[in-house]
Amino acid sequence: MTTAGSGAFLEQEEIKDKVYDIYRGIWHLGVGSLGQDWDIEGNNLVECLASFCRHYRPDRKILVDNPRIWLTWDDVTLERWTKAAILYDFRREEEPGNYPTARAFWLAVVTYVERSIREYPDKIA
Repeated sequence: MTTAGSGAFLEQEEIKDKVYDIYRGIWHLGVGSLGQDWDIEGNNLVECLASFCRHYRPDRKILVDNPRIWLTWDDVTLERWTKAAILYDFRREEEPGNYPTARAFWLAVVTYVERSIREYPDKIA
């Protein structure tokens, strides 16, 4: 017998496993900067992305490439995969209105990391 909501949890876990297998750049965010170590890495999205860009410089390009694929998806799929892939609740943690949707969140991630690559192009995989 399953409890209410367990199907949604299993779906989230399956999506998370797929994300971590296919989208390695996003995997780093899920288990690092925007995941379990959120308080250690920064107090907001910009600080966490800056930390990511310092610690995982060779992975910056793949982090941009992964969300670009996701941004081609419909909003419902994008929201579901975002919720499963990262532990960070960008709607609760950031200033109200900064990232009202998963699409706004990933656009901010791509913009910030692309700027980091342009400003500090060394060590790109």
